Amino acid sequence: MLDADAAVKELVRSAMAGTREHRERVKAAIGDFRVNAEVHLSGGRYSLVVPRRVNKPGTADNLKTVRPGSSITVQYRQFSELGAKISWFRAGYLALFAVAGYAFALDPAMEIVRRQILECDERRMVTFTSEVSEEIALSVHRILRVQAPDWHRGWAVEFGRYFLHFPSAGDMDFYDRMSARGSAVTPYMTTYEYVGWPTEPTFGRAALPGDASSGSCVIRWSSIAGI
Repeated sequence: MLDADAAVKELVRSAMAGTREHRERVKAAIGDFRVNAEVHLSGGRYSLVVPRRVNKPGTADNLKTVRPGSSITVQYRQFSELGAKISWFRAGYLALFAVAGYAFALDPAMEIVRRQILECDERRMVTFTSEVSEEIALSVHRILRVQAPDWHRGWAVEFGRYFLHFPSAGDMDFYDRMSARGSAVTPYMTTYEYVGWPTEPTFGRAALPGDASSGSCVIRWSSIAGI
């Protein structure tokens, strides 16, 4: 279910932004009628289609009685925002585990991470993911060592516009600091060291992969508070 939540969230987001051509089934309210419909997005233009095959007989005739100017409300498939975030969080955890192995996974600072992934119906941490506003392809994935700000000083795993945050070994207060400072509304500068992406699992037998290069970016962290 977690991966399904993440997939539906991306579909709804891209549909609302008009960034990807698609055809998606929806529920629609047209005037006083409730119907099954499809939203088509092509060439930057939206259209709403009401197929006969997925509606009760007589639906098309009923819609002919709808007055011009009547309101139309479209409801996409529902998803859990928390579930979508935990899906990406789990993917980041597995990426780091593939590189660092059990020394990483069983570190005391990671206990709350394991709990959040296993107990996915409840929020165990206020802030553990971030999303940037820029459009970044989901095929972009990187392991990052955060060098600044000082209160972060942990790891981040990037999948497109999603950043998943993990503590350094023994850092038991990491997510408390993320909650206090990482959900700030004002963007701030983050400096990181890019350490690559694993081409195969090493489970701690080798150092983090890739040629290290440093860079910086300005991002707006978002939390899951209130979900």
